[in-house]
Amino acid sequence: MSSLQPENVCQVTQVVEDESFRDFLSRGEPGLAVVAEPFHDIEQPLLRSDGGDFTKWLRDEHPDIVVEIPSADYLVLQSSDVWLPLVFVATNIGLPVYLNLVSAYLSDRMKGNLESDKTPAHLSVEFLDGQSGSVKRLDFAGSPDSLRELAEKIDLNGFFGG
Repeated sequence: MSSLQPENVCQVTQVVEDESFRDFLSRGEPGLAVVAEPFHDIEQPLLRSDGGDFTKWLRDEHPDIVVEIPSADYLVLQSSDVWLPLVFVATNIGLPVYLNLVSAYLSDRMKGNLESDKTPAHLSVEFLDGQSGSVKRLDFAGSPDSLRELAEKIDLNGFFGG
């Protein structure tokens, strides 16, 4: 039986307006780009609340991965959920690697929590689908365990390979 529960949401869609992602790829920079994005009716794009902590963790734990982060204001959300920013994944990283990085970050972040604490995580990632050549977006909201299971399934099945 799968641990993906009904409260978990995982959706992959094709990105229609992919100019920003394609610009990122055309620069030929490796790694990840953390991206500010619109939120409701706020004019200025914002980074989700856990963007800074996640970026610091990546730089400490994986200094070999290039992480580009814009100068932007942060969206502060008053909940215990983990809200990771939109990330563009360069072709040298790949979706399974990114999801495993996020799983490791969430595991470190949740150390010391009670087993009954089920802190949901929210993330969005845009990547190049190696088979179709189109830009796709994965939106996930759910438990860290479900994210780890998703990362393992994608890695094993070679979905969205670069």
